[in-house]
Amino acid sequence: MIQVTYTFSIPNAFVTPLVEAVREVLDVAGI
Repeated sequence: MIQVTYTFSIPNAFVTPLVEAVREVLDVAGI
């Protein structure tokens, strides 16, 4: 839970690109 809270404390400008990158990788991997 601590790690999740820490993640949400990071500005969206940094989190959003990471989330989009992960989603793209998962989509390409077919997961």
